[in-house]
Amino acid sequence: MTKKISTLLLSIIFYAYSYAQVAVNLPINFDSTNVNYNLGDFGGNASAIVTDPVVSSNKVAQITKSNTAETWAGTTLGTSGLATAIPFTASLTKITMRVYSPDANIPVRMKVEDATNGAISVETEARTTLSNAWETLEFNFANQAGGTAALDLSKTYKKLSVFFNFNVAGSAAGTKVYYCDDVKFVTTSGPVLAKIKLPINFDSTNVDYTMVDFGGNASSVVADPNNAANKVGKVIKGATAELWAGTTLSTSSGLANAIPFVAGSTKLSVRVYSPDTGIMVRLKAEDPTDPTKSVETEAKTKVKNGWDVLVFDFANQASGTAAINFGYTYKMLSIFFNFGVTGVQAGGAKTYYFDNVVFGAGGPPPPPAKVNVKFKVDMKNTSVKTTDTLTLNGTFNGWCGVCTPMTLIAGTKIYEATVALDTATEYEFKYVIGNWTVQETLAVALPCVKTTGAFTNRLYKSGSKNDSLPLVCWNTCSTCFNSGINKEEVNAIQIYPNPAKEVLHINIGQATSNDVFVHIYNVLGELVMDRTLVQSNNNEMDFDIRALKPGIYIVKCQIGSLEKTMKLQID
Repeated sequence: MTKKISTLLLSIIFYAYSYAQVAVNLPINFDSTNVNYNLGDFGGNASAIVTDPVVSSNKVAQITKSNTAETWAGTTLGTSGLATAIPFTASLTKITMRVYSPDANIPVRMKVEDATNGAISVETEARTTLSNAWETLEFNFANQAGGTAALDLSKTYKKLSVFFNFNVAGSAAGTKVYYCDDVKFVTTSGPVLAKIKLPINFDSTNVDYTMVDFGGNASSVVADPNNAANKVGKVIKGATAELWAGTTLSTSSGLANAIPFVAGSTKLSVRVYSPDTGIMVRLKAEDPTDPTKSVETEAKTKVKNGWDVLVFDFANQASGTAAINFGYTYKMLSIFFNFGVTGVQAGGAKTYYFDNVVFGAGGPPPPPAKVNVKFKVDMKNTSVKTTDTLTLNGTFNGWCGVCTPMTLIAGTKIYEATVALDTATEYEFKYVIGNWTVQETLAVALPCVKTTGAFTNRLYKSGSKNDSLPLVCWNTCSTCFNSGINKEEVNAIQIYPNPAKEVLHINIGQATSNDVFVHIYNVLGELVMDRTLVQSNNNEMDFDIRALKPGIYIVKCQIGSLEKTMKLQID
């Protein structure tokens, strides 16, 4: 009887645990304890959720394709289907997945299908470029695999399967173990980030700072431990890391440009932050297409828990390594902290930071200065629900979706957001409703846009001062305004008193059915006040100018496409 009660209790506990778990859904990262990942294998695969072979704190899916597996052996990530359908649109057709393969250049196929009708599916492929290292593969379902159905946006795709070394039988490849993690639907339609190149400072928002770790390292881009406004590279050399554990400062394709070594100019400087002094840091430059063409050199840390600039002279190669060859093309750069010492010998995991990888030994430049830039869009001529959130997306935030929401100005349909941007940098951006629910469709011929490949976005180049972009109407480069505006209406605008001391009055002469935008600049061209008079029968507004220092200012008043500029003196 006791045994029966225990069995019943265990069954109840198991049922309660299972019931508490939710169905798997994108993104899939295998770390949640309340998600039923429910992997389903077929054709000779065997899968399990295990510890990441590189980062012990991370969970991943392990997929073993046996030596008797079929060519089509695969694994379904959630056998009963995803919780929600994959939200494919005409412009959003990609899924990314991190993979760890024992072999480079093998095909990885991904298949999505209707969970209730396997005849409705679409398949696509990507190839690995690395062996025994993590990399991110992109699967574009707009480019279906040969002989398979095209993506049909009218269908519902709620099931996802992956096939490692697709179309190769286990008898030909032998038993192979693969890992996958971080399966994500790509929700941005912005242009591809620029390829990394020297100098490397991790601060640009339009550069792909993807790094590749090996030997037990784990890298990321984080805030400077001494300056939260600065971004740096972080490398954790794990407790079980190899003595040669390192990090490549790019993807496997290398840097955008070759390192310009010539006789007499062979140095690179790197700013490093180490928990220990006297450790060896090795830097290796190589040809990404031929790893036998490489050169390595070393420098030792001199500061503990603080920043220091190390200079690496590739004319003095590390012992036992090849000398620099100026006939080679060095387009890949890797860094090795505490080189020659394993994680075990070091006493456990160690965290290092680095920044400002610069060609030459003159030392790194300071982090770029930031300017605050206000973005504004008028939704007057567009249908927007009261429940909608307007968002700002661009190269400055990685086209991230909802991470930069805009604020509605009370009593208007004008939304605004202020973003800190690098100085003297070109950015592309656009205004979006929600998380890419609706985005602007900008005509190629508009004067305020730039077309990159298939994408046409707004263009802005920051200067050295804070700025406020002109108010524009959704999908246009000009303001939303009604007909009937004339020069007389704008010329009638007056400011008084002038000189002013505490309050400035602006009279627009007559009531207007259009919004009036007022900007006040100092003599340096910096925007110091920014106000809007909404459509109203009221023809006057007051500015409290007590915060402004005595001096000369420029007042710009804009109605529609017309503008009046006036000089103001504040005593």
